[in-house]
Amino acid sequence: MKFFQIIFLISQVLFLFVDNIYPSDLPSTPKDIYAYDTPNDNGSSITLMWSIPENDESKEDDVVEYIILRGEQIKNMKIIGSVPAGSTKYEDTKLSRKNEYYYIIRTKDKSGNFADSAVIGPISPVAQWFNSAQTPIAIGIVIFFYHFNIFIFILQDMVSKFLLDAYQVLMLLMKR
Repeated sequence: MKFFQIIFLISQVLFLFVDNIYPSDLPSTPKDIYAYDTPNDNGSSITLMWSIPENDESKEDDVVEYIILRGEQIKNMKIIGSVPAGSTKYEDTKLSRKNEYYYIIRTKDKSGNFADSAVIGPISPVAQWFNSAQTPIAIGIVIFFYHFNIFIFILQDMVSKFLLDAYQVLMLLMKR
């Protein structure tokens, strides 16, 4: 009987030890992750978006933050930033248009456990030819130069009339 009690105690200790090393309650990773070139920029940023996992939505979970990792190769991912629990977006800036990037979103809980999403990418930032956020400015510039050209045309007409009148007066004075 004592043999079975000793085996039971050893198994309980091993279970606690293994459970602490390999926790079974890892935080859930974000769902529906997608990355895209940030619109209306100069081609130097990528935006990541995701849906909140169930254990972050319920607020009973202990998700603390989402850590963003980036690399130009899947093997060399480095932490570039983080956002608090409940966030669904991250904008990665100061990128080079010539490079392709890979991302991982790492979920961290209060216990210090981590869970990584699948690798996202490759994706490259792209410069846009037309920035739709600047449309009102472009319209203002067109209107300004349109009116400026009319003003120059009127001024040019007035100057040419003045010079013509001055020429005619000068001619009249020379005849006398």
